[in-house]
Amino acid sequence: MKKDFATCYEIERKIFNSRQGTLSIIEYYADSIAYTGLIERGRIFKFLHCLNSKYDPIRVQILGKEKLPSLFEIFFIIQSEETR
Repeated sequence: MKKDFATCYEIERKIFNSRQGTLSIIEYYADSIAYTGLIERGRIFKFLHCLNSKYDPIRVQILGKEKLPSLFEIFFIIQSEETR
């Protein structure tokens, strides 16, 4: 778990300290979007990792998708399964 925190901290630090510098606006924007995607994926993986084992089949199904759904979409997938 500590490694997860260290990785998240490092990503957040890079985002906080990022500056355009010698990058073009397009390059700087692309970097910003990439960092945002990393943070979102981290939140998704943390959420899925901490689910109870009864959700293992859904977790496998979600992780097997060609495109990873958003955390919001995953929440609703899990919630709909819970209410069955």
